[in-house]
Amino acid sequence: LFRSHPIMPFLCRALGSLVLVSTAVSAGNEHHDTHMGSCKVLVPQAFTCRDMPEWRTFLESTTANAALDFPRDEMLLAQAQEILNHFQDKPYPPQDFFKYLCSGPDATWPMPDRFCLFGFVAALIIRSRHFMGSDDVELRKGADLDFGYATTVLGKEGSVDFLDSSPWPFSIIDAFININETEFTSYNTYAKKQPVTPPRVSLESLHWRPPQPVQAAAIP
Repeated sequence: LFRSHPIMPFLCRALGSLVLVSTAVSAGNEHHDTHMGSCKVLVPQAFTCRDMPEWRTFLESTTANAALDFPRDEMLLAQAQEILNHFQDKPYPPQDFFKYLCSGPDATWPMPDRFCLFGFVAALIIRSRHFMGSDDVELRKGADLDFGYATTVLGKEGSVDFLDSSPWPFSIIDAFININETEFTSYNTYAKKQPVTPPRVSLESLHWRPPQPVQAAAIP
């Protein structure tokens, strides 16, 4: 929604600097050639997890499913369930990810337990998507808990929510809009059905300061 916004070039430069500084990992932990949308900023390996075969396979399967607008896929569900069985008891998942981002040259990748935060979020959403329409009340409750937990593990107030800058085909909004629902709707589909009303005033006409200097008024 904001890719064409006039402030995007400034955000790209600022975010690019932030990513490159905060994830300046050692020479042994090189970045993948994955870029952050129109900003063309290299993203750290923790955003993709492609270097770990188990996560790369799940990312490829999830991306293929997303291209079809997330139909039911029992094999994909099995992959998600296996991931969640392995990591569901991990204490506060975003902590290690946050430490990785803030460690600079001392960062090591992969993490000791080979955890991938964004892949974990994807697994939660995939499982929820398959259980939310179940006739079993407990499964539906579990789906809502998974959607809620997907937002929780992205940190307080979404502090480590860089999903939109990763290749994982989800947004935190995918989780929010599907809580207490029985039919999955992706954020892209939701945005098309319920587009944001254009602003009454053109954004280009707004200025933080007047476009022309204003002469100081004489003090009587």
